[in-house]
Amino acid sequence: MLRRTCFAWLKVATRLRRRCVELAAEAGVTVQEIAILSCLVENGPMFHNDLAVRVGIDKAKLVPLAGGLLGASLVDLDSDMPDRRRTQVEVTWRGRELLKAFEARLDQLEGELFASLSDDERRTLSKVAARLVVLYC
Repeated sequence: MLRRTCFAWLKVATRLRRRCVELAAEAGVTVQEIAILSCLVENGPMFHNDLAVRVGIDKAKLVPLAGGLLGASLVDLDSDMPDRRRTQVEVTWRGRELLKAFEARLDQLEGELFASLSDDERRTLSKVAARLVVLYC
């Protein structure tokens, strides 16, 4: 099974996803909520439609997720001045702090998962993964 690159990636991705789900749950959020916070930190305030596209989820799923983040004071809503029905989602200080703590835990996880790789191998893996995301995600 592992003679195929895609199966090896799937096996590693499955383990990594499981651990990410656990880490997110420990922080009191879901992986999708972490993705929303991360997207907002990287790109700044965004309208719901743009955020849904950027994160890669349906807007119908984004609205309740953003509502949960709003209720936890991890994001805020800012109304568009000309059209009050349009609101932008922006991350709060508390959301930034939660994401920062989550990413510190991710650093630990990646350190454990990739401990047997050399620094050069880690850099290469990171470059390949980033390129694949740009090309296919």
